[in-house]
Amino acid sequence: MGKGTRLDSDVLKDAIFYVVEFKGGRWDVFYSTQVYQKKELVIVEADRGHDLGKISMESISREQLEVYYTLLKNVNHNTGEVIEDQKVVYQPNEIYIKCIFRNALPDEITLLMAKGQDESKALMVCQSKIKQKKLNMQVVDAEYQWDRRKLTFYFIAEKRVDFRELVRELFKLYKTRIWM
Repeated sequence: MGKGTRLDSDVLKDAIFYVVEFKGGRWDVFYSTQVYQKKELVIVEADRGHDLGKISMESISREQLEVYYTLLKNVNHNTGEVIEDQKVVYQPNEIYIKCIFRNALPDEITLLMAKGQDESKALMVCQSKIKQKKLNMQVVDAEYQWDRRKLTFYFIAEKRVDFRELVRELFKLYKTRIWM
């Protein structure tokens, strides 16, 4: 679970593709055989678990996906510029698409509020630990995966920071995978 299904798989022959958005503008492409509408909240396959997101684009064609992934492969990710003299094409066997499981239930949507409060608390705790350890970084956001199997802290730093000890302390406190 979590890696997705290859675009050239028979499973995706009749699939409909969607863009699902998460907290902080993070998004990814997902598939389903069911029809969903824009702005619907859905439960999706995530890194070793499940996540809750909102449909932001619907009915994306397989060809559009291949063009998009090819464009990604031909961009200088440091500058954002397209590399004109390089035309690397993404092959369908290199593209992995995750699954939309179902619509989110009303009680699951209600849990979003509690999750948001817990993320705010985790952000404050992490910021205080960074001050204690005098780490040269600034944590700007915290995000739980919907099933709480992963807690991600987003940070800014001018240079590389060794935060391994911080991650160990956060793991002991929250008993879940910590990503930074």
